[in-house]
Amino acid sequence: MNFKDLKAGNEIYAVDLQKVEVYCGNVTADATLPHTDPKFGIAQLVVDVTVDVNGEQKTYVLPADTDSAYPQNMVVTTSRDVVLRELKAKKSTSQQNLSMKDYHEECIVKCDKYIAMYDPAFREKQENEARFAKIEKGQAEIMAMLKKLTE
Repeated sequence: MNFKDLKAGNEIYAVDLQKVEVYCGNVTADATLPHTDPKFGIAQLVVDVTVDVNGEQKTYVLPADTDSAYPQNMVVTTSRDVVLRELKAKKSTSQQNLSMKDYHEECIVKCDKYIAMYDPAFREKQENEARFAKIEKGQAEIMAMLKKLTE
């Protein structure tokens, strides 16, 4: 159903692609008559749609002749199929990113190696952190031995 055809009581979905949250709301009033909005350009007709989502009223300005819009990091749609498609795409992207985890960890190690070669301050910081880690490990071992002796 296109946004211009929405009536009070119709369902509408909003998918927050950043937080990966899906909100379902009910349209509280019929969509306004199509009009232009400077944000969308003169050629695009839009409608105002007011939705109740968990007791909160939100008004969206949406393209009149479509069932989906993509404001900021959101998907607003009248179609469950669009919600499913967007969630499947988000999941696929995340799975692809996870499959690259080992590559990115190796990349960080290699970059640190080369940065240390060309940046003396970075190299000194790495060496200091290694020394502090060694000291902390030694202190932990001493504390463990003292604890055993006092038991």
